[in-house]
Amino acid sequence: MDLGPVFRALVYQKGRFWLIALEVALTLAIVVNCVNLAREQRGRYLAPSGIAEDEIVIAHTRPFAPEYKDKAFLEAVRQQDLERLRALPAVRAAAAISNIPLSGGGSSTGRKPQGSEIDSLPAPYFVVSDGALEALGVELAAGRDFTAGDFPPLDAPDSDEGPVLVTRAMADGLFPDGDALGKTIVSGGDSPKSNVIVGIVERMHNAWPDWSEYRDWVMLVPGRPGSDRRVSYLVRAEAGSVDEVYAAVEPLLVELEPGRIVELETLREVKDQTYSSALALIKLLSAVILLLVFVTALGIVGLTSFSVTQRRRQIGTRRALGATRGDILRYFLLENWLITALGLAVGVALAYGLNYALAEYANAPKMDWQLLAAGALLLWASGLLAALLPALRAARVAPVVATRTVAVLLALLAAGSAWAAPAEPAAAAAEPETAPYTATERFAARTETLRLELAVPEGVETVRLTLETRVSDGVVRWRLEDPQGRQTLRGEVRGGRGTGDTGPLEARPGVWRFELDFEAATGSYRVDWDAS
Repeated sequence: MDLGPVFRALVYQKGRFWLIALEVALTLAIVVNCVNLAREQRGRYLAPSGIAEDEIVIAHTRPFAPEYKDKAFLEAVRQQDLERLRALPAVRAAAAISNIPLSGGGSSTGRKPQGSEIDSLPAPYFVVSDGALEALGVELAAGRDFTAGDFPPLDAPDSDEGPVLVTRAMADGLFPDGDALGKTIVSGGDSPKSNVIVGIVERMHNAWPDWSEYRDWVMLVPGRPGSDRRVSYLVRAEAGSVDEVYAAVEPLLVELEPGRIVELETLREVKDQTYSSALALIKLLSAVILLLVFVTALGIVGLTSFSVTQRRRQIGTRRALGATRGDILRYFLLENWLITALGLAVGVALAYGLNYALAEYANAPKMDWQLLAAGALLLWASGLLAALLPALRAARVAPVVATRTVAVLLALLAAGSAWAAPAEPAAAAAEPETAPYTATERFAARTETLRLELAVPEGVETVRLTLETRVSDGVVRWRLEDPQGRQTLRGEVRGGRGTGDTGPLEARPGVWRFELDFEAATGSYRVDWDAS
């Protein structure tokens, strides 16, 4: 199908079509950037933490009995709790820990290689009891786990010195040559604390998963975590047994030592709470995406439906001239394709511009071209689907709805006549128009004959007809005949502007006949009929 007539029709009726194209452009720009942001947030949430997130129950005990102020009593309770927790059915491991990973709150210090002149680098750390690696579900990649001799004596002051386990990310960050195992790291300041790296953990997120540059930096320190204000335990269940373990932990701890409050949560709940803002943003962006696509599709449906209704007679004429339903369907789908393609072309530039602004001022991720291409393809397909139902309705328009002169036009075309006076319509004519009379109309890809009957009563001396036309495509011909058929004036316009002015004519009483013949024409006209 030739794109020229379709494109010229769109240009002529550019107002509403350009509005839809602009809506498509804005939708593409906003939707792909929303998807880009949502994908980045979702990627952060789903990033592997190295921890058995779905198998861990966290028990916080908050003592209120005065006995807990005694370190020996607190240690005895801690060991008793761990022993009984590990003995529960479906419990794989249990350990005490100072802070909860992925919780958004924890402890951090600074470390650097011994003898290095660089500033200390961040060292988020957890003080853990024995069995912490299995309770966390992390993988020991090199070196060894803590032994009994690594834990400080009961009467030793709290400290983050001694042997430590670090994650591979932290080890590689401190020792880029990859020889961190067995090396000593120290804190800054006048009285530096030192640690020997005895093991390397493959991966583990610290307490701040939003700390993208250092979220995999973790240092595990052996100790006796907890105080007379809180002791926290990680209880790792067998796969699929979290609910069973969750139900058993609180009664057990309360039974063992009633002088404390026990609070439970799963590590998955902790992570969801930490990422609650990101998850809410994902839901909001998803709603915006769906709403924009729906509104754009609704606009395309409305525009195509209005276009079908407005051009119903023209569709009937084309059907009468031999156009098939497939021709009509292709015409409207092609028209929609042009509108959508123009909108997408503008939308690509807007999308990159918006992404640049978000990356520059809101620290948003850069958008890759594959996402933009997928968004444009999806929006293009949505536009075609939205236009399909109105286009199918247009294809079902029957030839019978064509204008009343279609039969005459068919006869003229069959006879090979480019222009001849058509016969009178079979249907009864409407009441003749009287002077002064004015008619204006815009038309697109129109093929039909318009007839007007103009009444001139007795006593009128002169009549005058003025026709102003603007034709961007096709041909418009006009013809005026007096009541007796003795005087006939003709003219035609092929592209551009044209004016037909009969000048003052002798007013012969009766009905004058005026005809406008459109041949695949796009443009507008104005007719003025005066009598004096």
